[in-house]
Amino acid sequence: MIQHKHLILTVAGLLILASGFAQKYSGARMGFFAGLSTPVGAFSDADNPLDESKGYATVGLDAGAFGDLFITKHLSLGIRGGYTIYEINESDMLLNLQEQRGENITLRSTPYQNLNLSGVLGYTAYLVEDKLDVNPYVAVGLSVFKTSDRRFTASDTLGFPTWDYHLSSEIDPGLQLIPGLAVNYALMSFLDLRIYGEYAYANHRLEETSVTSTPGENTRLIKTRAVDYYLRAFSIGGGLSLRF
Repeated sequence: MIQHKHLILTVAGLLILASGFAQKYSGARMGFFAGLSTPVGAFSDADNPLDESKGYATVGLDAGAFGDLFITKHLSLGIRGGYTIYEINESDMLLNLQEQRGENITLRSTPYQNLNLSGVLGYTAYLVEDKLDVNPYVAVGLSVFKTSDRRFTASDTLGFPTWDYHLSSEIDPGLQLIPGLAVNYALMSFLDLRIYGEYAYANHRLEETSVTSTPGENTRLIKTRAVDYYLRAFSIGGGLSLRF
């Protein structure tokens, strides 16, 4: 909890600092972005109840909005909010489970989700004045991560359930670091086309609860454990921004 308070104070400090430089105001940029995000490795080694070595997150959708205040011609401070969603590869997970259990298994799942809010420090280098610029930046802020909840049901040849496994977890906030690089091309004097690439880095510790039921034996086993998740993902996409 103390770490999260320090994080919030840091983001707030950046915004206050930006306001303090208002008299040196050299313009602002604000806009939105959307793209694809690719997981770098498994988010956790506990991604599957029967195989703890493989990750199942697929390429996801990354979207958000940002605002930058230029305190000099090149240096900017801002704020950024984003949302990323990763579906799980259900076909691979089911194939793995069916090979190990030899049963007919169905799966219902929710996606991995990451919501983040960050303070941003950026630098803009102008390759062609008023037309093309390159913008390296680093965002530091709060990440709220939700892992994929899933439910497996195994059935016999007659369709009667023989085994049921339900995995759910609590949402966990943590520190997220996002270094990135954007290229901005002026479509009009006030409108830029933005192409970006960035890397997201965050660690989370989630409380997961699993419920295993065996209808034929009338048994129900509940387990709770803390699981480490490591969000590592590379995103690339585009957007539009207003410059004024």
